[in-house]
Amino acid sequence: MSASESKRRQDRMRRGWKFGLRPAFSTRAKSRPVAPLPARMTLPLRAQPTPDEARRVEWIDVAKGVAIFLVVVGHITGGLLSQSALQPAARWQAIYDWIYLFHMPVFLFLAGWLVRQRRSGPAARSIARYTATLLYPYFLWGILTWLFHLGGDSLGATNHPTSLWVPLELIYNPQAGPWFLHILFLLHVLWLFGERSKVARGVLFGLALAVQVFDYSRGGPIIFTLCRTAIYYALGFELAGILAARPWNLPRPAALAAALACFGAMTALFIFQPAAPALRLLLPGCLGTVGTLLLARGFEGFAWMAPVEWAGRHSLAIYVLHAFAPPFVRWIFVSRLHVTDGVPILAAGVVAAFASVVVVVWAEQRFGLTWLFRWPTRRPSPAAPMPVH
Repeated sequence: MSASESKRRQDRMRRGWKFGLRPAFSTRAKSRPVAPLPARMTLPLRAQPTPDEARRVEWIDVAKGVAIFLVVVGHITGGLLSQSALQPAARWQAIYDWIYLFHMPVFLFLAGWLVRQRRSGPAARSIARYTATLLYPYFLWGILTWLFHLGGDSLGATNHPTSLWVPLELIYNPQAGPWFLHILFLLHVLWLFGERSKVARGVLFGLALAVQVFDYSRGGPIIFTLCRTAIYYALGFELAGILAARPWNLPRPAALAAALACFGAMTALFIFQPAAPALRLLLPGCLGTVGTLLLARGFEGFAWMAPVEWAGRHSLAIYVLHAFAPPFVRWIFVSRLHVTDGVPILAAGVVAAFASVVVVVWAEQRFGLTWLFRWPTRRPSPAAPMPVH
């Protein structure tokens, strides 16, 4: 071997050692094995997510996509029912009530689940993050929705008259805006101070369960809404800790069969309407939530589920934007096309809601309009990990 060829081989070996790679050749005799890579020479690089990690993220997005679709359908159905546009009204009212048993509990459960998985740092930093990602879009889109309703009232496109005091009501009445963001901020803060103590966490969980069992319905809008929603967040938080070390990987047929059983049991409770509040509201909500999660686990990985997964990734945008397009669709159908059947109005409203979200999300990503959905901050460095959900 010439001296120049030997030098080139040595250079290639050094480059391989530098990047933590085992060289495929050695300048030593072929009969002598190459020494293993020393531990001190490996680089602390972040590996690609394991299949289990990727699957967990995917099924969460699919579950959120299913739930946000039900949110859109439920809200548009409620608006049409208030105008007696859907007939027979009793059947559509039953569909509306069935959707409302579990579509928001799915989001509350997943919120508690994900918070427990993250294990955030200092409380002040977590509160600042919750303010930027929850309170900021709550007030921003609450005010924008209020302005939209003020203009829609003059055209007759909205269902309810809007008060001039709504911007102030947003502070103490979550229902005046996108209520879920307001309540989720409060739940995050409550569990932020209770998660470090099992006793405090147990007290919070017991209170959340008690107000459901005894059907507590007093207090102002914030207390009332917290009482109705806290148990699902608490269940997600606690089950995330229990199942963290016990993966619940189910075969696809088993997951789909279990999801069908959960929805069947929920529907049976909904039909028979037990007298106890826990059996009438809490248990059906839990069954519907579990059924949605199992459905997501059963259908994850299919290419045709990509739109549902996309909806789950952009569930915040869909939640705050879906109320804008459907009123105009209803106004066009009723006032201009003289269509009174509510079914085509419902279908067109759902399509318009998602189409408007696609346009806004595209604009947000294309032009960097991050302030639409969170408080604008400095762009993180490329090395900083980005949150998945």
